[in-house]
Amino acid sequence: MKTFNILLLCFTSLVAEAQNLKSDILYADPAHERQVLDIYSTKDAKNLPVVFWIHGGGWVTGDKSDVALKPKVFAEAAFVEKLFSHNFRFGSKLPSYMDAETVYDVGG
Repeated sequence: MKTFNILLLCFTSLVAEAQNLKSDILYADPAHERQVLDIYSTKDAKNLPVVFWIHGGGWVTGDKSDVALKPKVFAEAAFVEKLFSHNFRFGSKLPSYMDAETVYDVGG
């Protein structure tokens, strides 16, 4: 068990160096408090996909932090060159409907 823990620690250290994370970057001007994104970058990656991650919640609930492990794993495993995970203003109607502000946030 001790050997496993040491190997796990070594692997975690290597993985941590393999990706960069920039958090809570404002993407609108003027920005609403929910208009922020995180950028996960794989170190020295070339010709890998770029992913725009939209958390679940039917456009009326949720937060990028609810799914933070998924983008982190994609970047750490070097499946992507960059992965953008973002928050957006919530729609004011029933789920499955998006108002103009939400469409703007998601579409950029």
